[in-house]
Amino acid sequence: MHTAVAFNAVYFGFDTETGGWPCLIDRLAELRVQGRSENAALRAIQTELESPQGASDFLAQVGLEPKSALWSAFRAVLEFMTDGGLPAEDLEAAVETETYDTVMRASDAVRVLRAMQVFDTSPEGRHRPESVVLSCWKISAVS
Repeated sequence: MHTAVAFNAVYFGFDTETGGWPCLIDRLAELRVQGRSENAALRAIQTELESPQGASDFLAQVGLEPKSALWSAFRAVLEFMTDGGLPAEDLEAAVETETYDTVMRASDAVRVLRAMQVFDTSPEGRHRPESVVLSCWKISAVS
């Protein structure tokens, strides 16, 4: 059942609301299996993500844990983010300019953040924070 619900979530455009994040698609599937309508399930997910605890939980699920090297690196990138986004080399420069006290090199942190898909990348190679991640970051009590 989860596979069919996940397929429908993407096919019918629910990836817009969920960002296509597997943990949110799985949550949508769980709520659908429990008998909620698609709209009710999406509203429940949205309500969860709009709470500080729900936003923090989502960020942790996608790998952004407070007080971690990746958290610090993502925060540094956001401080330098422009409306037009940043090219890959500027992501690393942003992390390097931050008081970045960690065992992870800035280049490694950027490589991991990109692999985690916390950035959307334009065809021109400009990186912007993924919308669900950014929304949760702004809501999270610890950002």
